[in-house]
Amino acid sequence: MEQYFSSDPSSESHQLEVKFSFGEREYTLRSDRGVFAKRRLDKGSELLLQTIIATWSSDRTALRGIWAAQRRHRFIIDLGCGYGPLGIVLADHFDKLRVLMCDINSRAVDLADGNMRRVGLRYCSVVQSDGIPSETPAPAAVVTNPPIRAGKETVHRLLSEAAWALQPGGELWLVVRRKQGADSLKKWLVELFMRGELPAQTLRDNELSPLLVPARVDTVARGGGFHVIRAVRGHNL
Repeated sequence: MEQYFSSDPSSESHQLEVKFSFGEREYTLRSDRGVFAKRRLDKGSELLLQTIIATWSSDRTALRGIWAAQRRHRFIIDLGCGYGPLGIVLADHFDKLRVLMCDINSRAVDLADGNMRRVGLRYCSVVQSDGIPSETPAPAAVVTNPPIRAGKETVHRLLSEAAWALQPGGELWLVVRRKQGADSLKKWLVELFMRGELPAQTLRDNELSPLLVPARVDTVARGGGFHVIRAVRGHNL
């Protein structure tokens, strides 16, 4: 059976519209066979979006401090974007937020490209990539609904790439179904971010973060059997 994480889906194309609302905004995006959650915005992605938007809209989040110092570099990556709902909604909600969407699936990339143009986003782009694209600026955040069915090795590789790519104080956001191993994945992230496997970054002279952010990994939301996990990459002076 063909999976949504195939690089070049062989199933016959049959596009359909996915309609959903977020806040006061309505979205109509195109989906297709051979991509993740082709018929509707899935509950995990919906919870992830709700949590990110609420957090980033709060003055208490560290990311707002980073963005305040780096107004020209508000850059995030939507890793495994599918037809684009995560990256498109975030780019539409946050003024001048630069979003790079990426996916291994060529059909998903074509859909995401068309959808971002349909919404009229100026600071959004999409590329085909199996993981974090090379030669990409360090993002302030990586958001992902990881391809759990691709297997633990693939998921760990993708999340490790995301963690290494983050700028100091950057955030990795992901949503995982509890029954698909959210608790064990969180434990693995603790090892990666907090116990020496991922070295803390040192601020360079040209980096402008006003904050010293300690590494941390938290489950920040639960709902409908899903857990939203946020992992912050710490740094040292």
